[in-house]
Amino acid sequence: MASETFVRGAAPDEEVTAEFTVLFRGIELSPELAERARATIRQCVADRLALPSRIRERLPSPTGDGGAMIPGLWSRIVVLHAVRDATLRSLLTDPAHRLTFDANAAAMQSQLAAARPDWAT
Repeated sequence: MASETFVRGAAPDEEVTAEFTVLFRGIELSPELAERARATIRQCVADRLALPSRIRERLPSPTGDGGAMIPGLWSRIVVLHAVRDATLRSLLTDPAHRLTFDANAAAMQSQLAAARPDWAT
């Protein structure tokens, strides 16, 4: 049975199933759209797993001290999820389904933010 929550660190197939279940809760998809959605999620999971685990970026500082080190990995994950969500949302034509999807995606992002590791704060 698929998990009803996003599961970080699960096997890729389990992550795809969990993300699909959360993002499309309350939305009926045709088999063709469901497969397209799963393919999009599968690509996002693969892209996320391909990221190095210790990326750091230096941001400019207004004080000129070179900036503070911040985790670049987290920002890349956020971008991957934004692209995934926009692509998945574009599959939906019913405005009610889009609203449901938006609420599901927002809830998933909140859950992800709450699980953000300490180094990413």
